Amino acid sequence: MWDILTYLPSELALALRKGKENFLFAFPWKEPCAYGEWEIDKPEASNIHGSDLFTALLVRAKVDAFARVTRMAKANLNGKVPRNLNELHVNALKFAFKRFHQRRVQAPEFLDDLRCCALIDTIPDSFWEALGQQISGERLDKLKRSMKLLERFHQEAEHWLEPAVQYISKCLWLQDAFEVIALASSQIAICYPQSSVKPLFIEMAQRAQGLMKAREIEQTMGSMKPWQRSAPTLKKSIRVGPRSTQGRRDKKDEDKGEDDK
Repeated sequence: MWDILTYLPSELALALRKGKENFLFAFPWKEPCAYGEWEIDKPEASNIHGSDLFTALLVRAKVDAFARVTRMAKANLNGKVPRNLNELHVNALKFAFKRFHQRRVQAPEFLDDLRCCALIDTIPDSFWEALGQQISGERLDKLKRSMKLLERFHQEAEHWLEPAVQYISKCLWLQDAFEVIALASSQIAICYPQSSVKPLFIEMAQRAQGLMKAREIEQTMGSMKPWQRSAPTLKKSIRVGPRSTQGRRDKKDEDKGEDDK
């Protein structure tokens, strides 16, 4: 039985512990390998069977990828929410390529962008053809082969969704990862409309968004001066009813009228 300490996105791996020994389980390895030290004391999941380690890795990789890819796609769509899986994937790839082409991102971050896109869906040949104009053929072939391996994460179809609900509601919630929960859950619900757990993803997204707003309010209140926090809220009065056809007369005008009489 294994304890999962955390997920390592850039390594596509799980940090594990068995007894007092530390291990690393990375894709595409079949078995965990011994590791030095982890600066993590409390595991996020305990008593995991060895046969379930890949599923645990897949779920964490997919949820993390959905959050990152959603952020990328929305940036390319000027804040609009992708309407399906294809629109999500295409716009995330466009955003990743644009940043790399304009040299606004370093190679490691670009590789993380591509890895997340490849975890969601297969990267099309048209993308590789365009990227071939930016990098050499040998490097391109190596990158393409590494991303092709990630198609193993597509073979689970929708079976990973139910374990993903458990992972988000238990592990990520305790880590206060509300932004990841909101981004991933809302987009997963959109991309898998026929799933039986879609309502659960919607509920988790709404709760996470509510907690994020509450936290923003607390931070704003915390940065205010005491007199600002206790100041009454000003409300504008709205005049209701027909407007007078005569101009408004002030006190001086009224007194002058009385004298004329």
